[in-house]
This record gives sequence, structure tokens and C-alpha cells, in this order.
Amino acid sequence: MAQSKKEDSAPPTVQYFAAVLRLLRERAGFTQDELGALMNYTGSAVSAVETCAKPPTDEFIDVAEKALDAGGLLRSAIKYLRLERYPVYFQGFVQLEQEALSIASYCTQVIHGLLQTEGYIRALLACNYPPFEDAEFEQLVQGRLDRKAIFDRKPRALIHVILEEAALRRQIGGPEVMSQLMGER
Repeated sequence: MAQSKKEDSAPPTVQYFAAVLRLLRERAGFTQDELGALMNYTGSAVSAVETCAKPPTDEFIDVAEKALDAGGLLRSAIKYLRLERYPVYFQGFVQLEQEALSIASYCTQVIHGLLQTEGYIRALLACNYPPFEDAEFEQLVQGRLDRKAIFDRKPRALIHVILEEAALRRQIGGPEVMSQLMGER
């Protein structure tokens, strides 16, 4: 019964991916443990994705794609699964951002999301009240990191960001996080 609740409460794209993964695994004749071993994951990690207890990471999808010889079927879901990592109110923005040819932003309080390091993201999200649940926190961190895929696509977007000096001087996460952000070693 608990499994069913997890599956029912998961976003539709995650549910669909889980069903396709399960179908491909069963067609290939693998148990969850066998597929996990082939992918260098545990069987319980495969189970967690198939039961929607945990959404798949990009890395998991890539490895499953190869292990099941899925012909691009699993990999094609990444774009849609990434959107599920964002709050509903932000999904439309991310979709536009990923398709944009040009982005211009003026930031007064914090560093623009596309320029944030993982440490900065974690420090910033840790300030939320009420605090995020661990799973939601990690999903938001991963979502923000996923936005950086815009730098790897072709054609690359032209990005203009103007930061007020206060955003650069504001110590979010402490000196070590800020030095990583500024590219200092």
C-alpha cells in the first residue's frame, strides 16, 4: 500500500519513466538486482526508481539506457524529468530559459542561478523557512545545477548578467563558498 501511495504522489513524468524502465527490464529478463549489478547500482536503487520512491538522476538514466539497449527511449525522458525537479510555478520559466537564444538579467541580492556553484546553492536554499525536507532540498539543488545544461547546448545562448556589487560582497555560505563562486583557489 505504501508503494502505491509513493507512485500515486509522484509527478506523472516520473511515474511514466518508472513504468517504461520496469517494462524494458522485464522484457530483457532482468531482476532488479541483476539490472542493478549490470549498471553498477544496487537492486534497491533500481527498485526506488521503479516505485517512484526516488526520481532517476541523469547518470542513472544514461547507465540504464546502455544496460537495456533502449535505443534512446530512456535518454529522451531527461528533458522532461528535469522539469519535474522544479516547483510547478518555475517549470515554465526553466523551459523558456532552456530554449532562449539570449538571456539578460539584473541581480541585486544574490548571484544569478545559472552562475551559482553547488555550495552557494546549498547555502542559499538552507536559509529557507520553513526548512525544506531532505529529499526536496536535494531535488532543488539538482534542479538548479541542471539549469547549467544551457551552457552545453548548441546553439549556445548569449547570456548577459549584471550583478550589483552587494550581491558579490554578501557572504552566503561563508568565505570558502564565496571563493569557489569567484573562481579563487
